[in-house]
Amino acid sequence: MRHWWFCLSFLLVSPAGAFFRPSVEQTVGVDHYSETNVSLDVGKEFHAFSEFNTYSSDISSGTYNTYSTRLGYDKGRWGWGVTGGFTPEVEKYSNWFAGADAARRFRRTRPALSDDEDKDPFENGAAVRVGAFHAVHFDRTRSMSGTREGPFIDLDSAATISQTDFHLALNLPVRTALVTLSWVESRYGQDLSSISENEAQRISPRGEDFILRGFPHSSMATEVDLPVSRKTTPYISFAYITYELDAPPAKVYNVGIETKFAGVPIDFSYEYYDSGIKNGVGHYLTLAFGGRYQSLADDRGW
Repeated sequence: MRHWWFCLSFLLVSPAGAFFRPSVEQTVGVDHYSETNVSLDVGKEFHAFSEFNTYSSDISSGTYNTYSTRLGYDKGRWGWGVTGGFTPEVEKYSNWFAGADAARRFRRTRPALSDDEDKDPFENGAAVRVGAFHAVHFDRTRSMSGTREGPFIDLDSAATISQTDFHLALNLPVRTALVTLSWVESRYGQDLSSISENEAQRISPRGEDFILRGFPHSSMATEVDLPVSRKTTPYISFAYITYELDAPPAKVYNVGIETKFAGVPIDFSYEYYDSGIKNGVGHYLTLAFGGRYQSLADDRGW
């Protein structure tokens, strides 16, 4: 816990401004779930966004740490970036991933909440972003595998599973609100019917990526931001996720509020997760300083 308070102190004493933007976020939930995200965005137009994510729970096989960096250019109407990262081995599981994204933004078409002439005319305007991320998952666990109809096979060597995610996100201004629609489609380089559950990727159980081990097929999400002032924005979101291998779809509901205190962005949210199976419901609380955590390989990061 001390490392989290150190990160928060680092955030509060950091210089403000567009060149240096730190962020710290803590999530807690069922089964003693705990997740910490620390990120630092350095630069203005050309910038580097690095983040560290760590999570564990009573039902995870260990503490998983992920390191990633996005190098990008974002100015006015256009933006692009390249991303890379990895998860070191824990309980014989590890992964690495890489990807790229591009954005086209449009001038704000809805009224601003103030007459600030310095406000970015592209902020909170319509936008479209596309991206693709490729991940390779390694599992050296000796396990039994097979289809429901076929015999089980003893795996003596490491299982290597490749996954490519295609992202599309749209920002649509509606009066003073901002509606975000996003879609993610996953493709795999192997026949998943012959792969056991133990070899599925380990996924942080938060938001759209709740389950610890699984093969997502597609994700559709929508979020509505309803600003009530320049400093305060309540929001609600919903996501529907389907999985491979006949796994039941999941539903995620989230409500939160973003505000500022002493110039520091603060976000608090509650999340309700329904896995689609019996007793598969989770409740999560998140508190963030410096803005909401935005995963580099997650459409919510757009």
